[in-house]
Amino acid sequence: MKENSHGDEFKLTDTLIVLVLLTLGLVQLAFGGVFVWSYSRMTAALLGLAIITMLVRFVRLFIDAKPMALPGPVFLLPFVFLFLGFTQVIPLPPGLVGILSPERLLQVDQLAGIGAVDPHSWITLSIAPHTTWLWMARLASYITAFVLVVYSVRSRKRAIAIILVLAGFALFQIFYGSVQAYSHTPRIWWWVKDLHESFVSGTYFNRNHLAGFLEIVLPLWLGFTFWMVHLHAMRKLPKKVVEAAEKSRHRRRRVKADSPRYYSWRKIGLRQKLVSLASRLERQARPAACYTVGAVLFVGLLLTGSRGGILAFIASLIVMGVLMLFFKKFNVRVKALAVLVGFSLVLGLFIGMEQTMERFEQEEGLYHRIAISRSVLPTVGDYAVTGAGLGNFRQPYLAHSLPRYGGRIELIYAHNDWLQIAVEAGIPGMILSAAGFFALLFWGFRRWRRRHDIFILGVGLGLLAGIISLGLHSLTDFNMQIPANAMTFAIAIGLLAAVLTMRHTKNGLAPGFWEQGIIVQSRFNAMVLLLIGIVVAGVLLDKSMSHAIAENICATERNPMKRVTHPCGFDEVFKALDVDPADPSLWARLGAIYQEQQGQSRALRALHAKKAVKAYTESLVRQPVNGRSWLYLGESRLKLFVVTGDFTDLELAEEAFAVALQQRPNDAQLLSRLAEHRLWLARIMPPGPLSRNLKNDGIFFAKRSLQCWRWDWRQVVPMVLLYTQDPEDLKQIVPDHEDPGRKIVRYLEKRDIHFPPGTFAWEKEESGA
Repeated sequence: MKENSHGDEFKLTDTLIVLVLLTLGLVQLAFGGVFVWSYSRMTAALLGLAIITMLVRFVRLFIDAKPMALPGPVFLLPFVFLFLGFTQVIPLPPGLVGILSPERLLQVDQLAGIGAVDPHSWITLSIAPHTTWLWMARLASYITAFVLVVYSVRSRKRAIAIILVLAGFALFQIFYGSVQAYSHTPRIWWWVKDLHESFVSGTYFNRNHLAGFLEIVLPLWLGFTFWMVHLHAMRKLPKKVVEAAEKSRHRRRRVKADSPRYYSWRKIGLRQKLVSLASRLERQARPAACYTVGAVLFVGLLLTGSRGGILAFIASLIVMGVLMLFFKKFNVRVKALAVLVGFSLVLGLFIGMEQTMERFEQEEGLYHRIAISRSVLPTVGDYAVTGAGLGNFRQPYLAHSLPRYGGRIELIYAHNDWLQIAVEAGIPGMILSAAGFFALLFWGFRRWRRRHDIFILGVGLGLLAGIISLGLHSLTDFNMQIPANAMTFAIAIGLLAAVLTMRHTKNGLAPGFWEQGIIVQSRFNAMVLLLIGIVVAGVLLDKSMSHAIAENICATERNPMKRVTHPCGFDEVFKALDVDPADPSLWARLGAIYQEQQGQSRALRALHAKKAVKAYTESLVRQPVNGRSWLYLGESRLKLFVVTGDFTDLELAEEAFAVALQQRPNDAQLLSRLAEHRLWLARIMPPGPLSRNLKNDGIFFAKRSLQCWRWDWRQVVPMVLLYTQDPEDLKQIVPDHEDPGRKIVRYLEKRDIHFPPGTFAWEKEESGA
């Protein structure tokens, strides 16, 4: 069936498609959008488009009285999460918060204990509202991408254009990543790649994230290839070829107009032969190109070495094969192609991919992911009902983290998107997400079964398989936390909704998504909804851009665009706080600057200590689960105690240290500093039980520090030697492992501190052997 006669014209909807895809391409090039300067510009572009579109629609309400359509119930889950985010940043009475989130109320009590807040003041459910605002801004930008794609895909050609652009992005990522991996120049633009240098990652930092993008595009391309093969298999021979065959007198069988069989070349002129050859080549060129692109995409997925991505794609491929063979009457050639492609792709796992096979043979990686997921479960229990706040996983997880991720290395994401949703939105939020995901698949599968157009069947099946693949991969990774992949996922859902709801007309395929959505008949209600959308988008845009501007003035996040040789000083911090006063990291940076000041007079040192205490307190009010800020607050109080001699400051310092230890029990650096504080207090205290207890605590914290991160012994052991040279004390901090236990013993022996033979477990094992 032919497309609409106006399909070749460039319309406003084409401009929207170009802008959305251009934004996606730039975000991918910008390291996947993980930095503030990249995701803030993505948010600005998409939310700006959303505001302009809603303003145009608002003005059109005064011109015509056409009802406004909203997405159907299946597609309202992102809007529900946006509403959930607003409920988490709105202050609520402490009694209600205590019922919904007891852990959150406990944090407020800790702040009230140091005089930071009024215990009766209203508080938010989110532990860090600033982070939740930024997360909601990104979510709103993904919603915008989905809506614009659904609105703009009004014909088959628009859908094909999006598929081709996504495939082009994928091919570029594979080519660029291959140049990185095999030219021994492991750089992403100017940034030195220090993780998995031999695997393909493109412009993403992590190879798993490139795999997440490819596992959406590859099934979509396979579905597109099935349509292309079917289309060319059913095409009629060109008229010129038929005429050339009819001119042959020695041929007994004439070629039928709908037959793809070859005909005799005897006594056919050169011109007719060339026409025939060109026609046959043209018949095979496009399918061959599709096969080639599909093979390159799959090889690129293998070269990422992502076990979760490869297995998730194979699972989605099985789903495609089952649905294609048993639920729809595809052309026999397409079925054969599906079986051949599936077999060849699975076979490709075992041919020429040594690095990838080595990854599959490493079982410790799987056990490590399982251990991470188990360690996240206690954090889910702490915020089971309402969550810690959207975007707030990193800090609350540290209270129950694995020792290796206690501080020196921190998990920013849970390596399991479903569990991370449970931490940030509570168990009800995770159940809602899973229900929305399966509802989308059920809606798509039911719509797919009712369609008969081969294009809709092929592309719709590829999109469903890609969504399933990313959902499975999310069990072992955090692709949905990467802006480029989350935006690709939104575009895929938008394309799925647009394709599966297309209806046949006399002019070709036409959009039907909005006709099947929620219709708002009242003009007044439509105006109210548009005004709410414009206000929400404007507020979120302001939050995102304020944070970006403040980070440009004083960077507190990792940023490859700002190679700062000297950290920002007073002027930069105050300017940044004028732009974004709600950012707790800026207040913590201000406290660090005050704490680093070396005043010459006692009064000046006391003033700097008080300023540091105030800055860290302001930071903790905005993010009370930051154990490092509690540690630095305690050190500032301790410094104030040294200057003024007020024991109230010492008591407050001890309270801050206790909270810091509670929130970061496996932070080696925090434990080391607590050990030094305890040993220092034990020295200045008069001899007695209190002094001995402080000394024992210091030795215990030093031991725990080396248990969490044993490679810090070159800093911990000399620090302990400053306060004690007793072999009985030093024996306790030597780890049970031979490395670095033997190194520590040799280090102490050079300082005339010796231990009897067989003192340590690893020495007894050697003597027994």
